Amino acid sequence: VLQSCFALVHMTRALENFDTLETFSLLVAALCHDLGHPGVTNEFLVSTSSALSHVFNDRSVLENMHCVRTFELLSHPDIGITQCLDAQDYLRMRKLIIECILATDLDLQDRYLATLDAAVEPTGGSTKDTHKEIDPTLHRSLLLMLSDSFYLCRKFDVADKWVQLTEKEAMQQGDTESTLGIAATVGVESTR
Repeated sequence: VLQSCFALVHMTRALENFDTLETFSLLVAALCHDLGHPGVTNEFLVSTSSALSHVFNDRSVLENMHCVRTFELLSHPDIGITQCLDAQDYLRMRKLIIECILATDLDLQDRYLATLDAAVEPTGGSTKDTHKEIDPTLHRSLLLMLSDSFYLCRKFDVADKWVQLTEKEAMQQGDTESTLGIAATVGVESTR
């Protein structure tokens, strides 16, 4: 995801719109957006009343946990990445990283896409020569959202490997749901 995000930042000339801290924060978010992922969905965690779902009040459970893990890692004394930032820049970086990681919640992506549609909706008819600036937060969030799915745009053998891994994860979750006797949240169960 980090590689895809870096490529998208360059291909879309986003560096022209982002300052150094914004770019750094986006790339850290891309690197850490799935840190500590347990291989199940938010819906599964909520439906099984997991401790994580309670901590994060059933909202973007995994994404909030990824944010926590990211800042645990960044604050580790052996890492020291953030030690060069003053308090104001640290808080700004933290806000930027959290915004980007939270945008990877699949349940929120329709909202982000609707916001994008509204932002680029032409005013006055023709879309020709219409150029609108989109909100920088939305821009960064969309770049990370796209990067998170970018594996589908790779060479077939690479994309196929990622699809197989994703399917395997979904089937394992489906099997667990079946074993627990709860409704399937991803609609996939292996044939065992």
